[in-house]
Amino acid sequence: MYLRKSSELYFLPSFQQQKQNNNVRSGKVFKKCSRTKMLASLAMLFAATLQAQDLPDLSAWKTVLSLRPKAEVQKLVRGQGKDWAVHRIEDAKGKVNLDIYSVELAVLPLIDGKRCTKAELLTYVRLHLNEFVDPNITKFEPFNETQKKVWESEKPESAIILIDMKSFGINPDSGCVVCSRSTPNEWIFSTVRSGNALDAIIGKGACAHPVSGNRAFGIYDVDGKSVLYTVAADRPTRSIDDEMADSLVFPTQDKLWRGFQSRVAKFVNDNSGKASVKSIKATRFDWADIANSRYYDISDQPKWE
Repeated sequence: MYLRKSSELYFLPSFQQQKQNNNVRSGKVFKKCSRTKMLASLAMLFAATLQAQDLPDLSAWKTVLSLRPKAEVQKLVRGQGKDWAVHRIEDAKGKVNLDIYSVELAVLPLIDGKRCTKAELLTYVRLHLNEFVDPNITKFEPFNETQKKVWESEKPESAIILIDMKSFGINPDSGCVVCSRSTPNEWIFSTVRSGNALDAIIGKGACAHPVSGNRAFGIYDVDGKSVLYTVAADRPTRSIDDEMADSLVFPTQDKLWRGFQSRVAKFVNDNSGKASVKSIKATRFDWADIANSRYYDISDQPKWE
């Protein structure tokens, strides 16, 4: 919490809360700040608190809402060409979509005749991603041979992936993502602007991705079982994407990731494991509400390049 005087900020650390209370009661704080400005600041704080209380618990989306790729990953994307850049969720249009699709794993499957670990299952899904999505909707492939080597390595961070997006089996659009973070139990895609319209026509890029944001894929343990999930926070990139958000963009995403859930569960069950589709959550919020909430926190994130 802070009180404001002109351009100065007076911070009130939590470990000095009692001292703060004493200072307020004794009028010491008022020496630093006019009564009017202090009341205005408190009113703004109160309004922000009410706004945060109006939101449900969105802790599951905090990482994908706030994440910015490391500076070196951003520079790698920029280095692909003049019109390449990681999309910024704060510059996108319309409402923010928050979704999560998960599969509960009571027993992990056999892979190559051996009971796999969580990390091994997630790696298998990453390297065989097209086996787990509807080919009539999309196809994932490394952007070039250099990116293929990175993507298929044990450390896929910075790999650029081209997504062939389809509608009724026809490819009306494409988009690129970069693997912006990777650990043994999770990887994250961040959407990318990959060149301009001409680059898209001649196959040197895919222009803008229809959404701006992040999608994570991961696995964790809870109550003696494992859960494999994909979770995302994204917004329509351009006005035209926003106009088609309800009719095409988000319904297609929903269909794609529901299919992903079903295919992961089927793979596990077909390979001597035990899995079931667990939960599907997809909801949208006004960006202003999210941007002013504790769930969007870029205080520890790198600057945009």
